[in-house]
Amino acid sequence: MSELVFVYGTLKEGFDNHIVMMESNGVLVSKPARMPYFNMYDQGYFPAAVCTDSKNDVIYGEIYSVDSLAPLDRLEGYPTHYDRVQVDTQYGKVWVYVYADPEGDLIASGQWTK
Repeated sequence: MSELVFVYGTLKEGFDNHIVMMESNGVLVSKPARMPYFNMYDQGYFPAAVCTDSKNDVIYGEIYSVDSLAPLDRLEGYPTHYDRVQVDTQYGKVWVYVYADPEGDLIASGQWTK
């Protein structure tokens, strides 16, 4: 059974960890994709998303259909480093990896470009 996942950092196409998306047999569903109720923080080599209460807080990324979340979970350190939340979208329920306590600067644009 496939799962939908929203990626916003190093798992995006063209970034270093996109190979892990391919290990999950990721098939692109939407690029770009917009995810309200989230902020993004710069953690240095990677971004971290956090849930908010405002639909005006938006981050941008890509949505993939994957055969397995296991390779992504390993990369993200789920459930000890990142957690996963499921969000209702126009594509159905989509998993988003979230960070409990980011320490970096807010990425006001909601777009990871490093």
